[in-house]
Amino acid sequence: MTKFMIYLFILTLLSPIAAQSDTGQSFFGRVQVERDASGGLKRVYLKNRQRFSEKNIVQNFVDDILAAQEKIKSANSTSVLKMAGESKDWPLGSREMVEQSLVFLKEYDLKPVLDDPSVRNAMEYLVQQAESEGHDFRVLAVPDNPSYFNANEQAMKIAMQALDLVKLAVGNSYGVNVAIFVIRTLFDMILERRTFFQNYILYHFDKYGPEKFGITRVEANKITSSVFESRIAWWDFWERNYAKINWDQYGQGKYVDFLVQAEKRKNSGNSEVSKWGEKHGFAFHSGEVGSLNKVLNLVNPWSVVSDKLSVGYDFSNTSRIRYERTLFYLLQMAIRLAPVPLVSTVFDFFMESMYIPQRQMEGVLFGYFEDAGLNKEANIVVRQSINPFLLMEAPAK
Repeated sequence: MTKFMIYLFILTLLSPIAAQSDTGQSFFGRVQVERDASGGLKRVYLKNRQRFSEKNIVQNFVDDILAAQEKIKSANSTSVLKMAGESKDWPLGSREMVEQSLVFLKEYDLKPVLDDPSVRNAMEYLVQQAESEGHDFRVLAVPDNPSYFNANEQAMKIAMQALDLVKLAVGNSYGVNVAIFVIRTLFDMILERRTFFQNYILYHFDKYGPEKFGITRVEANKITSSVFESRIAWWDFWERNYAKINWDQYGQGKYVDFLVQAEKRKNSGNSEVSKWGEKHGFAFHSGEVGSLNKVLNLVNPWSVVSDKLSVGYDFSNTSRIRYERTLFYLLQMAIRLAPVPLVSTVFDFFMESMYIPQRQMEGVLFGYFEDAGLNKEANIVVRQSINPFLLMEAPAK
């Protein structure tokens, strides 16, 4: 299927007929569309649904990490490594680092580091700042400002202030390395919540058309451009300049790329899938892998070095993905426990490629399940993100 044909397919999905549906109400409970006095679209943001204090959110986050470490400590190392993936799927050198990391994870206790008052204060500070009215971490799109998400100086200051709270306070070197990693990734999780719910918006636009939500197609194109502007790397000047010049269609082109990618992967004759099932939003599709029914991510592969399909939902074992992702996160923490830190950018890049792009894209799958009234499945998608800022937004159990 050509990119042009897929673009025509999108226009069909955004037709007025689709906009007449009575469903899609979950969107209005989560997303606010703000207009100025003249009716112009000012911004789109995530409604505040916080139900827990900073202390509770941080405590739950830490409890999950420590519980996972105890589970791994009592598990057979071979089975743990198998859970992380087959050796042929790992780049040269990474397997050895994972094995070493697993040794540290079994020998050392993370509790003293994560319970340190300075580390707790820094984590609680990040949660508090993420929900502060003085910051715009809940903004999902600003359709008439092609540079909005590039102006992140204030956001970075928040992260640095949190790091300053722990750098001099934690007494041992491995504790400092672990604490800094946790604070950095926790700040990244604030930003990942934005990406998750941007994909949630794209799901609803794809299914119902923007008119369903009181948004014109021109406005929807600009919202989509703002969504993808937020994902441009800070150093990618040429891409940022291209987005500004082509603002009215920039996001739509990027979105079509997603569809092309998904279509290619589904039709590639992938031997993993014996039978395809239903479509679950524009990025996911159920399918049988062996005898197991899974929802497969057609946009983000298993890792940066493997084009195998990643799994967005496993009907046979709904806790497996959460366990795997917690393991990956713990292995990244544990490698920082070495007396002489073994951390490498390549190792982190590989480990993160196995779960971070996937959990961001699962905003589409969350939207699908919530839209279908499947709150249990929607909650599982949020739980497997291991992101406390997404857990704040989850539907009631």
